[in-house]
Amino acid sequence: MKIVAYNKCSLLDYHPYIAAVVFTPGCNMICAYCHNQALLHSHDYIEEDVIFRHLQHSKMLEAIVITGGEPTLQGQALIEFLRRVRSCFPVVSMPISESRNISDKDQDMTRPAPASASSWPGHQPDMPALQTSGLKIKLDTNGTNPKLLAQILEAGLVDYVAMDIKATPEKYVQICGLPFDRVKDSLCLLRAFGAYELRTTVYPEITLSELENLCQTYQADPYFLQQYRRIEANGLIPYDDDVLQRVAAKYQIPLRGISAATSRLRS
Repeated sequence: MKIVAYNKCSLLDYHPYIAAVVFTPGCNMICAYCHNQALLHSHDYIEEDVIFRHLQHSKMLEAIVITGGEPTLQGQALIEFLRRVRSCFPVVSMPISESRNISDKDQDMTRPAPASASSWPGHQPDMPALQTSGLKIKLDTNGTNPKLLAQILEAGLVDYVAMDIKATPEKYVQICGLPFDRVKDSLCLLRAFGAYELRTTVYPEITLSELENLCQTYQADPYFLQQYRRIEANGLIPYDDDVLQRVAAKYQIPLRGISAATSRLRS
């Protein structure tokens, strides 16, 4: 699989787990506010074996996140990468009381060698009832490849999926360049799968009326709003934090990306 960046440790991308993050190149959308644009056309690839060697030697990682770009553009290569992670680092559960009796040295041994070595509020994943070894897998996607997503879910290759909802269906083409149809199909798959979240970055081209429509539509889902941040000085001005907080509070939707100071003042 093509990998153009690798974050060895993140506390934000798959809460509550400590996760490594793999970035794939390319995207089929044209979102003006994308913060990973520099990676989209990169050809400076990182070998998979480099990633797997780090995963093998890490003593603290609990998960891996595959993001982009749009990972599903990798097609079969993505599936093979996920299969390799599952094979090399299977998630094995044990009673918490038993896991606490395992020494640090023994815990290192619970992670097998690779096959070839050349706080968010609101809707968050439930804490596991059992202590686990191995690596949980999260996939980030824009939802435009429901066929591949179905294969991944049916094969049990991921534990959690985060999917972007870019705008209301009528405004999808304007915001990201593609229609909503395939995203709708992916949404059906995720609702049946169960372990997922939806998220909308509140780009200012989304009106407050449209934002409220989105909150009403996805209120029953594990749905998040995210504050938009300008990537250029001449970019659109974000909505004020307090404006988004009022909308989020009205529909009881968790809000990410606001300043800590604003959050304290408004709480």
